[in-house]
Amino acid sequence: MGPQTTWWADLVQINDAHDTMSSVGFIHDFKNNFLVEGWASFPSVSGSRQTFILKVDYVIRILSGI
Repeated sequence: MGPQTTWWADLVQINDAHDTMSSVGFIHDFKNNFLVEGWASFPSVSGSRQTFILKVDYVIRILSGI
C-alpha cells in the first residue's frame, strides 16, 4: 500500500469497563475520489465473535482546495 494508506489500532473498554475490544484497520486513498477502508474488531467477551469489514467509499468533494 504506501504513503496514501493510514493504519490504526484501538483498545477500548466496554460493558462498564469489565471487558475490552481491540481493533485494527486501514484507509487507502486512491486519489480519484475512491477510498478503500477495512478493519477487524476483537472483543474480549466470552462467546463474542470477531468482526471483519471491507468497504469502498466514494468521496464527493464539495469545496475545492480542501
